[in-house]
Amino acid sequence: AKSGSYAFQILNQTDSAQVKNNIFYNVGSGRAVYYHNGTYLASTSSDYNNLKTNGASLVYVGGTPYTDLLAYQATGQDSNSISVNPYFTAFGDLHAANAYLDNAGTAISGITTDIDGDARSNPPCLGADEFVATPIVPMKGVYTIDSAGSGNRNFLSFSNAIAALDTFGIDSIVEFVVATDTFYERIALPPINGASASNTVTFRSDSRNAEDVMLEDIN
Repeated sequence: AKSGSYAFQILNQTDSAQVKNNIFYNVGSGRAVYYHNGTYLASTSSDYNNLKTNGASLVYVGGTPYTDLLAYQATGQDSNSISVNPYFTAFGDLHAANAYLDNAGTAISGITTDIDGDARSNPPCLGADEFVATPIVPMKGVYTIDSAGSGNRNFLSFSNAIAALDTFGIDSIVEFVVATDTFYERIALPPINGASASNTVTFRSDSRNAEDVMLEDIN
């Protein structure tokens, strides 16, 4: 998606809008949500949504960009919303897999089934699909990144490691020990649930020589 794209936008609104239980995910550099002006925002009730973008600005309101969910929530909107990668099954397939979406919505009268005809739980999942997620166990301790490695604490790439951080979050110090190698990938580290001044994420080379690990942009 281009930088001027939006997963959801309100350009012309005369009546109040209720925006709930949605996933607005922009996989490109655009924004998750766009309001043409502040008046439209004021006449909207938006909450219990998942707002996510891979771009630098999450929400745009009449000339004001909001870089992340916390900044946008200061407008009074989406106080119970989250910002995570939904991990859709595929492009055009809105079945999600991120456990943070499970039961994160709010019940809406008259909406009892999802896109598959499955019954909605109370509270429902965010998005079009109702699913039962695997319980989230936050990451902690030491992991490895080694393209030739194996085991449940090893990741074959930086991208896989970051996807796990995005999905599970952390509740302690996390360290990734990276094998000597050249990794051909482009990475972006999103906000990590549970990260703080004491709960940190560190990437270091196994040899403790930074020059032994190379990241080469795939483009």
